[in-house]
Amino acid sequence: SLTEYQNHRAQQRGFASFTEYRKHLAQKAGFANDAEYRKHLAQERGELEVFLLKQRLRTQLWNTLNRYTKHGKVQSSFEYGVDYCAIIASLELEAEHVYGMPIEELRRLGYHVDHIIPVSAYDLEDADEVARAYNPQNLRWLPGVENIAKSAKLILDLILQVPSECHPKKWT
Repeated sequence: SLTEYQNHRAQQRGFASFTEYRKHLAQKAGFANDAEYRKHLAQERGELEVFLLKQRLRTQLWNTLNRYTKHGKVQSSFEYGVDYCAIIASLELEAEHVYGMPIEELRRLGYHVDHIIPVSAYDLEDADEVARAYNPQNLRWLPGVENIAKSAKLILDLILQVPSECHPKKWT
């Protein structure tokens, strides 16, 4: 796997793990931590907004699983079936085609990423249900004020637009 390969390469360079190697690179470049270094690299590549969106999605998943499950987030996002690249690609496409602007502009205008079917409808102890909740077809841009007002409400017209493979298992 990629993780095993990265750890192997880090060990060849004299580090215990890839995480330790990344920390070393960040310190060598003058950054306080790895997150700030990765943010800097994303900005240099012109991918800062995508990087920030991915970080927010990761944080949201971590918080959701820690809040609503017995054991918290115990697997990698990949093992839960969450594909951040697919989510971001879908959100970028929606931003351009529906709103006619890039994600940077939507975020600046206060838009949030909304779960059409709220995560509270899923059994988050089941990895397949986590993948369904974080399926790109269950996510959309919504003005922050509307997202907060919507909260965990189910809106039938919207749910009917979400493919059944994204619905919670208990609905099928």
